[in-house]
Amino acid sequence: MAPSSFIPRQTDDPDNVASLLRDGLKLVQTLSGNRWTDYNLHDPGVTLLELLCFALTDLIYRTDFDVADYLTTPDGQLDYAAQGLMLPEQIFPARPCTREDYQRAIQDNVDDVERVWVTLDAQCPQYYHIDLLLTESARQRCEHHPALRDAIITAVTEVYHRNRNLCEDLAGVRIIDSRGLRLYADIELQRHDNADALAADIYFQAEQWLRGDDTRADDMPDDDPIAPTRALSSLYTRLISLDGISHIQQLRLIPPPEREGASDARSDHRRSDNASPEHFSPGDWLLLPKKHDDIHLRFTHQGYPVPIDFSAMSIRLVRRQAQAGSLGEQIRRQTDTLIPVPHGTWRALSEYHSLQSLFPRVYQLDAPRFPAAMNPQAHLQVQQFRGYLLLFEQLMANFCANLANLRDLFSPSIDTGRSYAFGLLNDSQFRGVDDLYPDDAAIRFQHLLAGIDHYPERKGRLFDYLLALYGETLDTRLWRQPGEALDDSAQRPLSLEYPRRFIQAIGRLTRDRGAGFNLCQPMTHQENRGGFAHRVALLLGMDDAADWPYSQTLVRQGWRFITNDALLHCAQEQSRLQWLDQRSLDSLLDVPLREAPEPGSAEEAATARDIRALCDHPLPVSLLQHGVTLAHYRILPPRSSSRYQALFRLSSATTPPHSALWLYLGDSRRPAQLVHLVNQLRRRLIQLNQQCEGVYVLEHLLLHPAPPHRCADDRPDPFSGQLSLILPGYTARGGNPLFRGQAEALIARQCPAHLLPRCHWLDLDAMHSFETAWLTWLDARRHAPGQPLYDEASARLTALLHDWHTPSPFSQPEGQDA
Repeated sequence: MAPSSFIPRQTDDPDNVASLLRDGLKLVQTLSGNRWTDYNLHDPGVTLLELLCFALTDLIYRTDFDVADYLTTPDGQLDYAAQGLMLPEQIFPARPCTREDYQRAIQDNVDDVERVWVTLDAQCPQYYHIDLLLTESARQRCEHHPALRDAIITAVTEVYHRNRNLCEDLAGVRIIDSRGLRLYADIELQRHDNADALAADIYFQAEQWLRGDDTRADDMPDDDPIAPTRALSSLYTRLISLDGISHIQQLRLIPPPEREGASDARSDHRRSDNASPEHFSPGDWLLLPKKHDDIHLRFTHQGYPVPIDFSAMSIRLVRRQAQAGSLGEQIRRQTDTLIPVPHGTWRALSEYHSLQSLFPRVYQLDAPRFPAAMNPQAHLQVQQFRGYLLLFEQLMANFCANLANLRDLFSPSIDTGRSYAFGLLNDSQFRGVDDLYPDDAAIRFQHLLAGIDHYPERKGRLFDYLLALYGETLDTRLWRQPGEALDDSAQRPLSLEYPRRFIQAIGRLTRDRGAGFNLCQPMTHQENRGGFAHRVALLLGMDDAADWPYSQTLVRQGWRFITNDALLHCAQEQSRLQWLDQRSLDSLLDVPLREAPEPGSAEEAATARDIRALCDHPLPVSLLQHGVTLAHYRILPPRSSSRYQALFRLSSATTPPHSALWLYLGDSRRPAQLVHLVNQLRRRLIQLNQQCEGVYVLEHLLLHPAPPHRCADDRPDPFSGQLSLILPGYTARGGNPLFRGQAEALIARQCPAHLLPRCHWLDLDAMHSFETAWLTWLDARRHAPGQPLYDEASARLTALLHDWHTPSPFSQPEGQDA
C-alpha cells in the first residue's frame, strides 16, 4: 500500500489524558479479567483512573521545564558556584605557559606597559628575563618621578609570580631605554582628494612598525633579550604599498632636539645635522603630531603641494587605532556579553493539591473533618476511601518533593545527608490526612527512606557526573584510611568531602595544575601552596591538617610518638612492655567491633579518661601506623590478678623463643570496657592519621641563586629538571608499600611532562628536621632574599636533599606523561 501523500495534522501524544486513560484501561482489563464492569464513565473505578491520569499529566508537565528552572532559587537567581558550575570566563582562560602567554598577561594587567619581551636565560633556561617598553604617559611620569620606574617593575614582578609555573623563576626585569622619533617624508600622491586619510594611515603604519607588530614571534631568536632591530628600508616597503602613494622621495625618522626651541619646527628637515639613523630598536616610539605644525609630511600631486587638515587627520588616526585593538579587547574583557549566562525561572515544584477536589460531590470528599450531618458509618467510609487515595497521592507528592530537591541533589553540598525527599502532606493539601498519618509521621517516614537511600553511593555518582563535565576523574580508593572498612560510618565523610572540595575549587585545580607558589606572597598550609601542591594533596586525601608543620599535629593534640627502638630502650616504659609465651598467646581474646558510645554517656567519659591516661606516656609510632586495625589488639584474660588487660602487638618476632612483644594499654575487671577502649582508641588513631598528613612540594631551582651567580658554577646539578615531594612515611597509609606505589603513580601522572618528581617518605624524626628547615627557608626567602641567612637556609635544605637523593635511572632528567 502506498504511503499517504499528506502530512497528518496532529500526532498521537502518548502523554495526554486520553492516551494514558486508554493504556490504563488495557492494563486494568488484563489484570481484572471477567471481574470488571462495562467500563462506562459512571463507573467509580473509571472515574478514579481518569483523575489519576489527569494528575499524571501535571507531573509530566513539571518535568518538561528547562534545566535552569530546576536549579533556580526562590529569589529567581541561579547560583552557579553553589551548583558546582563555572562560567566560561572562569574556566576557559588558560594559565600562561609560553613566553608569549607571559607577555600577554603582563600587558593585560599593567596599564603602564606598552610592550613586553619575555626571553629565556641563555645559560640557565629555567629563568626568564623581562624587558619592558612603557607607554608614552608612563614615560612622561617617570621623567618627573623616577621612583615610578621601580613601582612598575614591582608590579610586573608580582604579575609574573602570580602566574609562575613549577621549576621556573625570574632572573630580572628592566625597562629598556627609548626615544621618541618624528616622521619626515616627501611623498608623491596618485590623487589629491585623500590626503587626510592617507596621512593618518601613514602615521598608524609607522607607529605599528616601530612597535614591532609586523615581526612574528617565530622570527625572534630565543637568546635575544628583545626583538631585533629594524632597518628603515622595511618601513619604506611598508608605506609604498599603501593605496594612493605614487612614490616616496625621502623618508626619515629623526629624534627631536633636546630643547624644542633649539630649532624651528618649520625649518628644513633635510639639514645634515638631522641625519636619520638607518636602524631602530624596539624601544623607539613615534611622536604623533599634537598640532598642525608637528606634521612633517609633505604631500605633492603632479608637482603641486597638497595640504593636510590636522583635525580630519587626527579623527581618522584615532579611529584607525581603535579598530586595531577593539576586537582583542572585546574577546578578552567582555566574554560575558559574547556568551550570555543562562537564566532560569523559579517554579514551585513541591506544591501539591489533592485529587479530592476533582471528585463529584456525591463522594463527599469535601466534607469537614467532623461533619455534623453525616452518620458515623458514612464518615468512616469516606475516610476509608481517602486512605485508598493516599496510596496513590503520596507517591505523586513524593515525586513533586524530589523535583524540588534536584537543586540540592545536583550540587556539591552534602549538608542534607539524603538524596530522596518525602512529600509530607498537611490537611490543607489532603483533607483528613492527619487521621491517616501515624504519630511523628515526619520522623518515621525519614527513617523509612534512610533504609533505602544509599546517600554516599548516589551522591558519589552525581559528583562523578559533575567532575566529568570538566574532564576529571577521582580515585576514591586513595582516600580510604586503613581500618575504615570495618566502620563504614567513618568512611562516609571522606568519600564525599574530598569530591566536594575538588568541585568547589575546580577552576583553580584544573587551570593551575602546573603552578608553583607565589614567591611575592607568604605561604601557609592552605594559602599560596601552588596549584600543583593543592591538587596533589586533594587527590591523595592529605588536605585535612589544621596547620603545619604537619608532624607537629600529634604534639599539638597531646600525643607523643617515638620510634619502637627508642621505646625499647626507655627505662621508664619497660613496665608497659610484655613478652608473652606461647601459652599466653593461645589464651588471648579477639577484640570485636563496637559502635561508638553515646555522647555524654558514662561509657564515653570512662573511655576518654583512659585514652588521656594513655597520652601521658610516650607511645611507639607503630601504634599510629597499625593501631587503626583491630587485628593488632588483644585482651589478655586474668592470670594472677582478677583484671583483664588490653594489649597492642608491637612485634611478632620470637626474640625470646616462642614469644611476642606487646604494649600494655589498660586494664579493667570488665572486658566490655576494654573493648570500648580499644574501639575508641582505633577511631582516634584514624582521625590522627588523617589530620597529620600533608604534602610538601620542593622546587630545587628555588634553592639556587638567580643568574648570573647560579650560572657561574659549572658543576652539574643532580636535581636539574626535578622537584621533590615530601610525604609522611610514619602514618598508616604512608607506611603501606601498596599505597606508596599508588600515590607515586598518581603524582607522576599529575606532574608536568618536562619535570621528574621524586617522592620522599620520611619518618617522624626526618620529617621534623625537614619541616624546621623548610619553614626557616620560607621565612628567609620572604624577608632576606640573597642574604647570608637565606643562603644558609637553602644550603640546609640542599644537604637534606643530598642525603635522600638516589641517582636518576635516566641518562638525563626526564618527566612523566601528564
